[in-house]
Amino acid sequence: MATTVSAIATAAFNGVAAAIADAVLTGTLNDGTTDYTGRVVFGGETAPTGFPMPTAKDKMRPAYLEGFSAVPGAGWSLTADSATYYVGGVRDVVEAGGFFVVNVAKSTDILWQTATFERLTLTTDGAGGSTEAWAAIAGAENVSIGLVAMSGSLRYQSQRSEAQSNWQVFCQPVTGLTEKDRLDIGGRKYRIAFVNDVEKRGVWQVLDVVEGMAT
Repeated sequence: MATTVSAIATAAFNGVAAAIADAVLTGTLNDGTTDYTGRVVFGGETAPTGFPMPTAKDKMRPAYLEGFSAVPGAGWSLTADSATYYVGGVRDVVEAGGFFVVNVAKSTDILWQTATFERLTLTTDGAGGSTEAWAAIAGAENVSIGLVAMSGSLRYQSQRSEAQSNWQVFCQPVTGLTEKDRLDIGGRKYRIAFVNDVEKRGVWQVLDVVEGMAT
């Protein structure tokens, strides 16, 4: 009788595979340098929150992973059934390893864009003040990023409307990037709320960014 999380997950996947031949898929996780192989069962897609078309956020779906020798991280890629997905969130079930639930977005459902990362510089004006200027970070101009919509809101405050949208960004690492920097996508500015150097490997960065300004 199975008595560990890993053994129970293996037995469960074996049972599903025996009952539904095409439900269990062979999958490959990649952290940017190393492949890890195991088995995948995808959960159903969520109903769209928007009308008439679903947003990128609605394309996030759960995937159940068994047999992988590494705990996946946000930003890792998952290949299964000839399709590529990107991991947006991970739960190591009971923190025992061997069975994981991840939220993934299919590569073709991610909004791929070209963007430039910008940094603020202050220049003294010689009179005790300073001027602000944003400039592209060297080596971080016109880079490819993947955008996934997370949420949006519209509120009325102090006699003005404030529209805000929250996004998650997948990208190759930008050295020294911090929450003081910003993202320019086609002239639209996004404030960086959080920088996650996934696994501290310098391979993937997952950013939480916010677009929105008072009107």
